[in-house]
Amino acid sequence: MSPALIGIGIGVGVVILIVLISYALHLQGRLKALEEKQRSDAREAEAQRQQRVQDAAQGIRVLAGAMVREEVTLTEGCMRVAYLLTQVDQAAKEKQTYSVFFQLASATAHIPVLDAWKELPRQQKHAYTKERISIEAAFEEFVMESAQNLLRDPMLDSPQ
Repeated sequence: MSPALIGIGIGVGVVILIVLISYALHLQGRLKALEEKQRSDAREAEAQRQQRVQDAAQGIRVLAGAMVREEVTLTEGCMRVAYLLTQVDQAAKEKQTYSVFFQLASATAHIPVLDAWKELPRQQKHAYTKERISIEAAFEEFVMESAQNLLRDPMLDSPQ
C-alpha cells in the first residue's frame, strides 16, 4: 500500500474519530441535562407532595375544631378527617390514636350523601338521620376526645 493511501486512511480515521468523540460529548451533555431535569422534576413533585400534606394537616385541624365546637356532624367530620389523615400519614388507619375516626366513618358509610341523599324519600332520610344520630351517640365521647387530641397532635405541626 502506498504511503499516500495510508495517509488518507489515517486522515479519514482521525476525522471519523473526531466526529464520534463530538457526538459522544453531545450525548453526554444531553444526558446531564436530562438527569438535571429529572432531579428538578423530583424536587418539584416532593414540594407539591409536602404542600398537599400541609394542606391536609391544616384541614384536619379545622375539622377537629369544628367537631369540638359542634359545627359539623360527627359523621361528616370523621369521614373527612379519616380521608385527610391518610393523606398525612399512610399508616393512619392502623394507628390506635386515629382509629375512632375510621370506625365512625365505616359505621356510617352506607348512609347516602350529596345527590343520593337528595333523591331519598323523606321517610328514608328520617330513618337514616335517626340511625346516624344513634351511631354518633355511641362514638361521641371517643370522637370528641380524639378530636381534641388532634388539635394538639405535633404530627400535624410538621407533617412528613
